[in-house]
Parts: sequence; C-alpha cells; structure tokens
Amino acid sequence: MNKHSARLRAAFHGRKGVKKRAAEFLLIDVSNSFTKLAFASRARIGRASKIATPILTAERIARILHGRNSATVVVSSVVPKKNRQIKRAAGKRKLIWLTSQSRLNVRIDYPNPKSIGADRLANAVAVAKLYGTPAIVIDFGTAVTFDILAADNAYIGGVIAPGLEAMTNFLYDRTALLPRISLREPRSAIGKSTNQAMLAGAIFGYRGL
Repeated sequence: MNKHSARLRAAFHGRKGVKKRAAEFLLIDVSNSFTKLAFASRARIGRASKIATPILTAERIARILHGRNSATVVVSSVVPKKNRQIKRAAGKRKLIWLTSQSRLNVRIDYPNPKSIGADRLANAVAVAKLYGTPAIVIDFGTAVTFDILAADNAYIGGVIAPGLEAMTNFLYDRTALLPRISLREPRSAIGKSTNQAMLAGAIFGYRGL
C-alpha cells in the first residue's frame, strides 16, 4: 500500500469517521478533478476524504471497503469511464447509482431528465431536504453550476459555466503567449502585467456571475 492509499484509508477508519459497525453506506462522489468518499450511517456522515479522479482504481476503493461487507455503495458520478472501477470494487455489495430514475424528493421538470448530471441532482435533492424550496444551488468545481428549484419542489434547470481553473487553463492552452496562472485574490481590478490582468479577469469576472 502506498502512502497516498494509507492516508486515504486512515481517514475512513480513524476516530473521526463513522464507527465501523455503524457504517451503512459508502458515499462516492466522482467529479472530473476529484472523487470524494465518506462512510455514513442513517444518522450522520463521517469525515470525507478525496482522491484525484484520474488515479481512482477498483483496488483503492476495495481497500477502503475492506471489512465493511454490508455497506451499501451509493454513487454520484459524472465520469462514466470510472464507473466500471466502482462496480468491480463493490463486488456483491448493494450498489446504488444516483440518476434521474432514482427515487428523489424533488420532481424533475426538464425535457430530457437523463441528461442531468448526477452531481446536479445530488445538489438539488440536498438543498430541498435541508433548506426547502424555492432555491438556487451554486456549486464551484471544474465547472460552476447553478441549479434552480421552484416553489413546488420541481427541479427546472440551471446554468453551467467553466470553472476558474478550467477557464484560465483554456487561455494557457489555446494562446501562444498567455501563461498558466495560480488563482489568488487580485490586488486591483486593473492588471499591471499579463498575469495580473488574467487574474483580475478571472476573479472579478466570476464575481459578476
């Protein structure tokens, strides 16, 4: 077991996690950049840990599940090519995929429900359960999503925009002279260098959303 796997497993089996005998579920959120995992009971969710999605394998997940044969695996995935790895790791355990066909606490008012990302559905279900409707959920990730729930508890759609890192990386990849930048708070809205101008455009532009 490498150091990364050891740290990941320790995060789940350490004192701050859900106790082994109480863990009914392994929750897995597979996004484009990172995969988040947490054991949960019906009463609480344990401390979450994350692993870079490109290096997520069945073996890594199986090590996390070791000794928890009765845990149901619940998955929200927007990276289909990783789904087979999760199926392999789950083995004979019950496996639930979050989709538009799942039994949800929200109604879907959308022309093609199957096209809604599982991450967006998870956000909609959570905000309806925890805070009620109407509501708007904003999720900053590889993409920034805005999802809208109407007062009658219906998911009615939303907006998808590129994330900050995706936007700045696109400029770096598609231009000859623009550099790759690290995201941080700009000193001013007026850039005095190419880096500062890109940073101001990214940060202040997003605040305009």
